[in-house]
Amino acid sequence: MEDFIEKKANEIGKHPVRTSIKLLVGIMFIAFVVNIVGSSFGYFSDAAAVAKKEFGPKAALTKYEWFIDASNQIEKKKKDVIIYQSKIDDMCDKIYDRYTGEQCMTWYQELAGIKSSYNDLVADYNSQSQKFNWSMFNTKTPIPKQYKTK
Repeated sequence: MEDFIEKKANEIGKHPVRTSIKLLVGIMFIAFVVNIVGSSFGYFSDAAAVAKKEFGPKAALTKYEWFIDASNQIEKKKKDVIIYQSKIDDMCDKIYDRYTGEQCMTWYQELAGIKSSYNDLVADYNSQSQKFNWSMFNTKTPIPKQYKTK
């Protein structure tokens, strides 16, 4: 073993530039490997953070609650449309005076606003239900998979 060390020491003394280059290449290789390993762990930790953010218990509860709330709002808006349409059908077929005509126009405008709001909420609901990270909340009970616009 001592012969080997002496032999290497003599080689270093004879070729200092070659030895320095080998040492530099070795250090660069080690730095490269450490960089690759460090980056890989960074990607894994980022992936874990995204998975926790999108699929963790808090996110799951928030998304589920959003679907329940949106579903209830959609049902309410559907009933509002029926109520306004019923008022319009009952009162606006025969306009007796100016007041009745104005009231009917107001109801028509309110009905259009409710339908627009309904369509907006349905579009948002359907869009969210098609996303991968929300699709697990797409159940038939107690909330429908999708709604149709009016």
